[in-house]
Amino acid sequence: MYQKLTDYFKDRSVLILGFGKEGQSTYNFIRRFYPDKQIAIADKRELKIDDPNVTLITGDAYLDHINDFDMVMQSPGISLRSVKICKKTEITGQMDLFLRFAECTKIGITGTKGKTTTTTLIYNIVKASGRKCALIGNI
Repeated sequence: MYQKLTDYFKDRSVLILGFGKEGQSTYNFIRRFYPDKQIAIADKRELKIDDPNVTLITGDAYLDHINDFDMVMQSPGISLRSVKICKKTEITGQMDLFLRFAECTKIGITGTKGKTTTTTLIYNIVKASGRKCALIGNI
């Protein structure tokens, strides 16, 4: 999985959109495999990052440069509703890349109520069946 995923970043210009927890973990992942790759980080908040290979785009116009990149790693909660995205720009995120590159069976649980209970129940059923499984997410 890691090789295919890291190769996916290799020749693309990358913008990390949002530098909260998910944006920071995306940054750390890219730096782990590509310590010298030029990337950009866009956030409404002012940021300070000691990395000469990072271009910071901050302030109210932080969404204005999305189409300057091949791949935008969008953090959850950032709306692009008012942004026109050109065809060459791929908008993706950690969940999308996990679903695409993790070579395993995945079960996703969504909804308003009962997700933790349902997830735990399914995990215990799969585990009791003898299959190797992992419980991941916000639990």
